[in-house]
Amino acid sequence: MYIRTLFRQAHPCHLLAPHHFTKLLSKDFDVYTTRCRTKVCCTTQIKLNSDRPNAETRFKTDTATLTVFDPACVQHRAADAADWWSIPDDECAEINAGNVAFVSLGADGTYDCDVFRDSDRSQIPPDALTINLRTVLGCFYIGAGEYVVADGIGPDTRYGGVLMSIPAGSWTLVVTSPAAGQLVLRLAPLDAEPANSFDDSPCLP
Repeated sequence: MYIRTLFRQAHPCHLLAPHHFTKLLSKDFDVYTTRCRTKVCCTTQIKLNSDRPNAETRFKTDTATLTVFDPACVQHRAADAADWWSIPDDECAEINAGNVAFVSLGADGTYDCDVFRDSDRSQIPPDALTINLRTVLGCFYIGAGEYVVADGIGPDTRYGGVLMSIPAGSWTLVVTSPAAGQLVLRLAPLDAEPANSFDDSPCLP
């Protein structure tokens, strides 16, 4: 049986309180229960290495940018200007520290995005764009760049994008675009600190 639970709307707990994930099963599936204090907010059963996405979303961007991040990892940017990440030095500093991924898509518009979680790194295509990043809360926001944490701004899935439950730790993000307006993201575990070495904005090949 395959069950996919998507965060349709951002719950305040995703931004303000740590999540506690209880691993219930570990074989072909991983099952996590998301808790905010004593309230269960979402239960997600993830089928690993499936040919069906573990999460899917559609988002519109007016900055031609995809972003992936754990809100806690960029919380220190909450008082910065909304476009802090348009400054190349600031953008690359956060990417290279593993706090956030920004990917230039080449055009504004609406994108359909499928997200897969892999159990190992064997699914990473050669020459694909890869970015290492971390999560401490156990979730990633995946959506338009303009919803990165900044002054008065944060991830809000009412306007597209998704909050995906995933075990806390280091991950390698792989981004491909099989067709115009379509994105495929893969997340593979990383047994190291999520460092990168970009000196310019990452962009699709």
